[in-house]
Amino acid sequence: MSLKILHVNYSDSNGGAAIAVQRIIQAQKLEGLNPVLLVAEKNSKNDQVIGPSSTLEEIKWKLLLSINRKFKKIKKKKKYDSNSYNLIPNNIVKKINKLDFDIVNLHWIGNNLIPINDIKKIKKPIVWTLHDMWPYTGSEHYSLNNRYIEGYNKQNKPNNLKGFDIERYCWNLKKKHYPKNLNIVATSDWQLKSSKNSYLFKNFLIEKIQIPIDECFWKPIDKDYSRKELNLPLNKKIVLIGSEKIDSKRKGYFLIKDIIEKLDIENLSFVFFGNIKEQNKLKNSEFEINYIKSVNPNSYDLKLIYSAADLFIAPSLQESFGQTILEASCCNTPSVCFANNGISEVINHRYNGYTAKENDIDDFAKGIEWCLKNISVSRMVENRNDMINKFSLEEIGKKYNNFYSNIV
Repeated sequence: MSLKILHVNYSDSNGGAAIAVQRIIQAQKLEGLNPVLLVAEKNSKNDQVIGPSSTLEEIKWKLLLSINRKFKKIKKKKKYDSNSYNLIPNNIVKKINKLDFDIVNLHWIGNNLIPINDIKKIKKPIVWTLHDMWPYTGSEHYSLNNRYIEGYNKQNKPNNLKGFDIERYCWNLKKKHYPKNLNIVATSDWQLKSSKNSYLFKNFLIEKIQIPIDECFWKPIDKDYSRKELNLPLNKKIVLIGSEKIDSKRKGYFLIKDIIEKLDIENLSFVFFGNIKEQNKLKNSEFEINYIKSVNPNSYDLKLIYSAADLFIAPSLQESFGQTILEASCCNTPSVCFANNGISEVINHRYNGYTAKENDIDDFAKGIEWCLKNISVSRMVENRNDMINKFSLEEIGKKYNNFYSNIV
């Protein structure tokens, strides 16, 4: 009899974690598992997704989200990513415990989806797939210091964190209330190392299982056809930049202007996709700049965009896994990123892309020039086969099935 898995994530469609969860579920179904997704924010009509059961419950989740956002404004966070506090009681764990499943697989539970105090009340074995650093930090989804390694105390409180140390408070709650038998899935070597080094997770079982890709969907479209469809130049090298939250400082968009100014390449065009608020930053660039408004993460349009490009660049400073780079790679488009984060998991340096030295914009620009001059289409076709073998739905589904089987 196949195992019944309850996946828990804040949304079924918004954010990188939601996309990852859907792909993991797809992989598990192929392996014969029986997965279902529980969310606070349901945007699809999928009957395998359990969302709010009433209008009142929908209002409750929106109210909790609003409170979390207002609290962040009060704390005046200056860091480059979001925080979740998960302090307000709700009834979601009661809902989880009423459902008949063998394993509860947590994912991104920020925005007060599961209060920290209530995680230990989940009755079934817990697997937690990491999509950022929040499970083992205080309230930060990504940490800029070593508090998550050392433990949060008065002595290592950051100077820019004024007043009450909410991060330390949340971390102490996690330390006190986390169950002793958490089973952790890291999606990359970077995430594996980071979580194993953390004070909270150093004694837990941690397995690396990457996020899969559907090779039947993510495949290249003819380059000239893609460019014509998108009204992009046919006679230029195109460098693509984009993500759902491209304006986030963690995504490194603020570095692009300086990187572009270091390039010594003619006949080059840059294409940006995603929600970009500060387009004027690059209006005086010597290169042609094109913007494509936000696109659906799992869409034909996004395949067109990847296929139209000669190179995809992702200057993220921290990332748990490189889903966009994997998508681009399966569309035969090489990539450049910084080393020392989860994005580099997908890139074989100087083969299907370039991993620049950490936060080194000179080396990043060098990587752009190297890729445009040295990576052939035939190499990317060969690389696509390697990516399929490593990140296929079948391969990831088997890894999850084996991991679950050792728990129940």
